[in-house]
Amino acid sequence: PGRRPALTSYATQKELRLFSLTALSALAPFVLLRTAPRRRAFAYTVCSLGILMAGVAVIEASWHGPSPRATVFNANPILLARVSGFAIVVLCLLYWQGQLKVWLFAPAAGMASIGLLTSGTKAPLLGLLLTVFAIAPFVLMQSENRRRIWGTLLVGCASLAATLAFLASAKFYFARRIAGALTGARGFASETRLTLWQQTLDLIPMHPLGLGWGRFSEWIRVFENGQL
Repeated sequence: PGRRPALTSYATQKELRLFSLTALSALAPFVLLRTAPRRRAFAYTVCSLGILMAGVAVIEASWHGPSPRATVFNANPILLARVSGFAIVVLCLLYWQGQLKVWLFAPAAGMASIGLLTSGTKAPLLGLLLTVFAIAPFVLMQSENRRRIWGTLLVGCASLAATLAFLASAKFYFARRIAGALTGARGFASETRLTLWQQTLDLIPMHPLGLGWGRFSEWIRVFENGQL
């Protein structure tokens, strides 16, 4: 109640994200990220956007009440999760390199974390953890602030575990959706993806050269008579 309808359907948003991400990945080295200053400008811009979107999500939750999964600007929740997760990575790098004070890092990272968690999206959260733990060793080798890096990792993991445990016990849907993957309760979305992946793997030996553009849905049947 009180929320604006989405500008496009869920399926259309998925397709737009696929093509826009593909185009961005192909053109970014030639247009956006050609020089170091441009790379920094791009990272800072997306980081600022992630913090802003998380803040808007908090304001909307305060105004309209909490929703099952937070969303901003009438987009899918996964957009909020990806942008806020990217913001956390940038903030960690700035803090580890001494370019950001703790009194700025802590509230900014906390706000972005709220956006990431309340979106209820599992893949960006997993991607964030993998990215942070992958880049931390490289920063450790080049930085003298080892205590700051180890402290961030330990406090971050402990805070994440405690927050998820609290939110799951409070019966928030987005927390149960994330925590369910850790307890083996995959849920409808995960079961659907596993079914898609299994059927796709079974189809590859039959048609190793592909089926042709747009024919995926003709061969992959996830739902039969309304059943998964």
